[in-house]
Amino acid sequence: MELWELLQIEVLLLNFQNVGTIINRSFTIKLSNCGNYYKSKFYC
Repeated sequence: MELWELLQIEVLLLNFQNVGTIINRSFTIKLSNCGNYYKSKFYC
């Protein structure tokens, strides 16, 4: 393997990790929003 190939793989892995955290973040935000929505619906 050459150096630039290793660098490309590292960049790909970093991008993949970032995408994963972004997806997790939006998913948890959606979940908490849904939870709040249902709570307010039931308690009203």
